[in-house]
Amino acid sequence: MPVYWGAGASSKPRDGYDKWTMAADLHQLVHRELGIQGPISVVGHDLGSMLGFAYALRYRDDVVSLTTMEAPLPGSNYMSSARSPRPPGTSTSTPTPTSPSISPTAENAGTSPASSTT
Repeated sequence: MPVYWGAGASSKPRDGYDKWTMAADLHQLVHRELGIQGPISVVGHDLGSMLGFAYALRYRDDVVSLTTMEAPLPGSNYMSSARSPRPPGTSTSTPTPTSPSISPTAENAGTSPASSTT
């Protein structure tokens, strides 16, 4: 079973922990080591969501879908506010995430998962 470098009993290099490099490592594992052919569905949870996001950006032609959960993504309002320095004496609680605005499309205009037309 592969062990990701820097984890477990593997070697601990000084650099290469950025998401772009880690995405390249996963791409090699998926396609060369595991022999998976064709596009894949990427699922990222918690901090793995950021790695999944980097993988999907770097290997767009090899990804059919990306699912992320329970983590802020780079460029989101939540991530920006979490990284903003706080003045001394202010709260260090986690900022409340904001939902992106969703515009109806021709496919989902006027429908909702709970509605039915019987």
